[in-house]
This record gives sequence, C-alpha cells and structure tokens, in this order.
Amino acid sequence: MYQFDWQVFEDEEYSHDSEISFAKLNERNYITASGTAKDKTSDKEFLALADALSAIAAKISEGPDGVINISGFRTYRPYPLQAMWSGGNLEERTNFQLWIKQPNMVPEEFFHAAIEQLDLDAKLLARIKYVRMAEGTEIQSYTDGNIADTIYKLESEVYARELTQLSQTEHREVYVDGYGKGAASPSTNSD
Repeated sequence: MYQFDWQVFEDEEYSHDSEISFAKLNERNYITASGTAKDKTSDKEFLALADALSAIAAKISEGPDGVINISGFRTYRPYPLQAMWSGGNLEERTNFQLWIKQPNMVPEEFFHAAIEQLDLDAKLLARIKYVRMAEGTEIQSYTDGNIADTIYKLESEVYARELTQLSQTEHREVYVDGYGKGAASPSTNSD
C-alpha cells in the first residue's frame, strides 16, 4: 500500500466529479515533453512520449526498491498523465505538452537516475525534461464522453463568474483513468 496516494490526498484536483470545481496549482515538479498528435491520444508520437514519461515516473516511484536512494522517501502512487492541447479551435488542437507531476520529495537528480536505469529511445529522451513551475488557479470538470461539451460548460462558468480565461486556444486533459486507445476519457481543465 502507498504512504501517499494522490487519489486520496489530492482528490479535489484529480476528481471524477462532472460538477465544476476550482483547484489552486501551487509550485510543483513535472516530467514533461511536447509534440504534435493528429490522432490525439491514439497518435504514435503521443503514445511513445506518454509511455516514456510513464516509465520514468514509475521508476522514480519505486524509490529505494528501484535503486534510487531518495532521502525522506515515502511510497506513492505515480501521478496520472496530463496533456495541454493547443492550436486554434478544439479540432485544430493537435500540439501537446505532456506532464506527469512528481512529489516535492523528488528532485531533478532522481529523474536523471531513473533515466539511467531505463532502456528508452535516445530521440525520445532528448525531448523529455524535468521542470518546476506554478500554474495558479484552474477550473475543472470530469468527462467520460464529450470533451467539447465539457469545455463549453467550463467556458460558460468562466463567463458567468466574470472571470478571465487565459487562453481560448488550449485546454488540459488529465487522464485519471489512463490514456490511449480504449482508455476512459479525461478530466478536462482550463486555466
């Protein structure tokens, strides 16, 4: 069992609730990569990068069991994959940036230690980075179906509350139930 499970301790941020909610995203660590995916989450480039990021995140989460000696390590469930989609209207959003959050106890050197232990394609590895950033407040809702309807619902709530939407040409999807062909649909967020 995990000492830290995001599904339990960060359930508001990684919700399965279709009701609108807000989450404050403080400064945090991410493993990240970017690309273009005409076929969205079933695209070969998307899947190759998503699988590489997931392998790195899984290796880091093994901590000492994976021969990465992390001071103060607590076992934890690896975070879900997130994709920021951009590029015009919803159908034109084929540019993506992938993120997998890392706990604050995981500094960049453990990212590099995990990579050294994995047999990943060098071209993919050249595109994968470790970053630390804060995002502010986001509006979110879960969908298990139509992303366009969910985005419309989010945008309507932003308008009704007289908030300012930072971008009209991008949205984030958090694959709380997995990604790729056959995976459940994402939780959709908008900054």
